[in-house]
Amino acid sequence: MACGCPVISSNASSMPEILDGAALFVNPYDVEGWKQALEQVLTSDRLRRRLSNIGMLKAKTYTWEKAAKQTLQVYMEAESES
Repeated sequence: MACGCPVISSNASSMPEILDGAALFVNPYDVEGWKQALEQVLTSDRLRRRLSNIGMLKAKTYTWEKAAKQTLQVYMEAESES
């Protein structure tokens, strides 16, 4: 995403929440669904650009620094509760 590549993702676990609008989602066991999603991305310039643009913006919200600060905050809250 950070490089502008359109993303096709499994709709399982937390991926829809994380990618929110920045990817096409497919059931991980739906082979035909994966094929159709890939065909959509390959044949639609508009879709490809939209996923690329949204993905690059979304990727900027995830940084190692932000993840470290959030993890530290959870540890500090857990410590204060004990």
